[in-house]
Amino acid sequence: MNDRVLAYVKGVIGKTIGSGECWDLAQEALDANGADWSRPVNYGMLLDPARDRIAPGDIIQFKSVRLRTNLTGGGMMYRTIGAPDHTAIIMRVEGEKKYTLAHQNSDGKRYVITSEVDLNGMITGKYWIYRPMAGFVQ
Repeated sequence: MNDRVLAYVKGVIGKTIGSGECWDLAQEALDANGADWSRPVNYGMLLDPARDRIAPGDIIQFKSVRLRTNLTGGGMMYRTIGAPDHTAIIMRVEGEKKYTLAHQNSDGKRYVITSEVDLNGMITGKYWIYRPMAGFVQ
């Protein structure tokens, strides 16, 4: 299922999906591929990032995540993801808790973009990662 979700997302980079809300991208990627999920944000099997292997095509749900990045020269940069909620699809795993995401309604853009996130710098908030699951055939 992850490969199908990933293929869908790669095909819509730069496009507005649904009304441009962040969850519209996950909803369309899952629905287009017959995934088994339940609204509003149960996108499949819940993973434990400390124990499970995170893979491209997994879906990440943020809840008021605040990140701090230490800059060269001693400065710090802060970023908030999810005010209060944000949904994205993991495109690449760059390292432990480091991902390239595909998402929309982010950085003032209501179309699908990619950006990187390093959750090692998380200081507040929560996030959940889900593995898309194939729907049951009746």
